[in-house]
Amino acid sequence: MIDSYVAAGDTAVRTTKVVGHRWSAPSFEIRDFLAGNAVPYRWLSVDEAEGRRLLDAAGVGPERLPLVVTADGDALVAPNITDVTEAVGLSSTPATDFYDLVVVGGGPAGLGAAVYGASEGLRTLLVEREATGGQAGQSSRIENYLGFPDGVSGAQLTDRARRQATKFGAEILTARDVTGLRARGPARDVVFRDGNMVAAHAVVIATGVSYRDLDVPGAGTLTGRGVYYGSASTEAADCVDADVYIVGGANSAGQAALFFCRVAKDREPGRASRLAPARQVALLDRAGSGDRQHHGPVGDGHRQDARRQTPRGGHAARHVSIASTLIRVGCRTTPTLRRTPMAR
Repeated sequence: MIDSYVAAGDTAVRTTKVVGHRWSAPSFEIRDFLAGNAVPYRWLSVDEAEGRRLLDAAGVGPERLPLVVTADGDALVAPNITDVTEAVGLSSTPATDFYDLVVVGGGPAGLGAAVYGASEGLRTLLVEREATGGQAGQSSRIENYLGFPDGVSGAQLTDRARRQATKFGAEILTARDVTGLRARGPARDVVFRDGNMVAAHAVVIATGVSYRDLDVPGAGTLTGRGVYYGSASTEAADCVDADVYIVGGANSAGQAALFFCRVAKDREPGRASRLAPARQVALLDRAGSGDRQHHGPVGDGHRQDARRQTPRGGHAARHVSIASTLIRVGCRTTPTLRRTPMAR
């Protein structure tokens, strides 16, 4: 591995710049998308001199955020994910209209299917709605994945799987949402949200799961502005010596606690008393867990006051002012695709 690294030599890193505000949900969405797809980027706050300089050069004010400046110097003002996808060199358009195999979902299962299909010589297309790696790709450390006895970060696992799939010729589409599946004779049509479609001999559906929403007052309005689902490693730099609360008590919450305890001042997993497996308890013991239940973040745009109540403490509760809340309260199965009748 070292010999391969040395032989490759130094290559220039093409970096995208993102100018925004920490408490801007659209700014977080762009940052999270770029990080999840391993696109090198530099985050600049509107409060920084260089951030203001880029805004002035683009002729926009701080009310139109985020500003994305690509490595080629193109400026995108308040772009959507589709605009950013093409601008940073990711593909969202299929190269052809028929494939041997289409894989819907780019998590570990989907990436594995793409690797196996492409390595057998099948013309393979993988379609991912957000970022390859799925929720596993957001994990700071995975210790129960086959072949990695010492653990591996989700980003490393995703990068290796993605490179392996493309090495065998698999094509990867990003930011494309599949909404329907239709049988047409021996072919299977995969329908995208915009109405376009591709056909294939076979389709593998590996859509995985999505996060359950935290049903407490204030969580919805603060999502992306201090309340984050997943580990939100993109926020780690802003959490140095700050108070961070992690809501959830399973393995992912424990891993998030281990990650943020390196930088944050207060990282407190909630609902720790519900943990059952010894492995999960050990994770939270290493992070310094508390036996708490959280009854909701409330705030005025970005400031959060989490009302915290002990599960056996009756009605006693107190308010704490925190920098970020990370939600790990479990997942639900992703809704199934719409199936249309077979064409005659």
